[in-house]
Amino acid sequence: MDLKPPNLSNVTLERLKEEVSSDATLKSLYETVLIGWPLDRSSLPADLRPYWSFGDEISIDNGVLLKSHQVIIPPSMRQEMLNKIHKAHQGADSSMRRARETLFWPGMSAAMRQTCLSCGLCAQYKSERPTEPMKSQEIPTLPWERISVDLFQLDGKTYLVTVDHYRDFIEIDWLKNTSATAVINAMKRNFARAGIPRACVSDNGPHFSSH
Repeated sequence: MDLKPPNLSNVTLERLKEEVSSDATLKSLYETVLIGWPLDRSSLPADLRPYWSFGDEISIDNGVLLKSHQVIIPPSMRQEMLNKIHKAHQGADSSMRRARETLFWPGMSAAMRQTCLSCGLCAQYKSERPTEPMKSQEIPTLPWERISVDLFQLDGKTYLVTVDHYRDFIEIDWLKNTSATAVINAMKRNFARAGIPRACVSDNGPHFSSH
């Protein structure tokens, strides 16, 4: 795979490789990915346990650690990455969407939210944005005519939730990982059983738009 995330330059990628090799936790994570994960979480060192629930998503490409499509950022570079994403001052939600397209580390969401909450420009941007009115959707005339899909996490596991808007019927599928392939395969199973909907609504996150 030719790793070249859109928000990271070649210089930054070279720094990532150096920082991974010098950071004790990520160096240990790197070695764990190479030799294989233990059978239970308690066998891991404490500093690697935050990575346990998505261990099967973590891979190595040219010396860089990845969680699915996201680059795992070493502690020494996290504030720098926060500052780069936050530079546009678009508020916490928009900044988080941008960060998740490329970056990952445990606690990234909380760190980004705190960065934006403590920024006066982000607060001003949020207050100046007009609040869009809620839009009601037309009720479908047939089952499975219009569905919505999204991901959520519970107890360290990731699930795909599918809602049929005709019946308000909900289907939940456990995912082994959050890759686009895993999401597509789960949706294909549902479509094979219930048929292909006329409309499928998502948040256009990378899990739904990568393929």
